[in-house]
Amino acid sequence: MTYAQQLRRESKQEGIQLGKQEGIQLGRQEGLQLGKQEGLQLGKQEGLQLGKQEGLQLGKQEGLQLGREKGIREIVKNMLKQACSTELIAQVTGLSDEEIHKLK
Repeated sequence: MTYAQQLRRESKQEGIQLGKQEGIQLGRQEGLQLGKQEGLQLGKQEGLQLGKQEGLQLGKQEGLQLGREKGIREIVKNMLKQACSTELIAQVTGLSDEEIHKLK
């Protein structure tokens, strides 16, 4: 093998090695970027799902509480129409005298 052929062979091998290193570097960068994007997307979806579930749960609890309060107000109004005493209404509903008087 001539000296020129030896130089070409070494240059080729060096070029292959440099290309391989550059390819690995670019592959890593691209992989990290894609992984980051995918992770963000999955995190966003999971966060939205959890937020939706929590919101529904809170809404349900608030709705039930409001329904109970409305039902108690109706009971108080009906008992007042029947001339029930404030003491009896308080025993039945658990409301204070002040809360009952506000509903009169």
